[in-house]
Amino acid sequence: MHARQVTEFTVEQYLAIESVSLERHEFLDGVILAMAGGSMRHSYCAKSVGIALGVRLAGSRCGVGQSDSRVHVPATGLFTYPDVVVTCGEPEKTKGRWSSLLNPTVLVEVLSKSTAAYDRGEKLDHYKSIPSLQAVLLVSVKHRTVTMARRAVEGWTTTEHGAGSSIELACCGISVATDDFFAQLHLAEADPDDEA
Repeated sequence: MHARQVTEFTVEQYLAIESVSLERHEFLDGVILAMAGGSMRHSYCAKSVGIALGVRLAGSRCGVGQSDSRVHVPATGLFTYPDVVVTCGEPEKTKGRWSSLLNPTVLVEVLSKSTAAYDRGEKLDHYKSIPSLQAVLLVSVKHRTVTMARRAVEGWTTTEHGAGSSIELACCGISVATDDFFAQLHLAEADPDDEA
């Protein structure tokens, strides 16, 4: 058997490829990985999260970006595209032609069967190393629940939020009804890739 050869890329090569690609890719340790395409329910949920946060943050110093906002994690080298990004204050970006955000305040990942373990584990660990980051919201489409990992004085804490509850994002000065994150799910049928 022959070992599979993996081509390693530089950050510059990755960014150049990404600038002309029709698909989005993550980058870590010289490896470019295609990001899994989401279901319609995943897309509608991400949009609902963006709208819910955007409405509450209107007129504030915080802005909301969708999945085209590339984030760079300097401590680990990861480049990725969260489903929703909230940045409070002036955005800091990498230098160069194809810049990436360095200082998100809140990141949101809508979970799917193919990405849930990564999003809850390794990817969350990457995110926690971002100094500006105050919260990560992991949204389960299937169960209509939100897991919030929040930076606290004693370290990161985790809370679960179900139907009828609210999520307090003190870092942004807002409270959001969990149900608002799932406002458009009735418009899309269940998909096999919805989180198990």
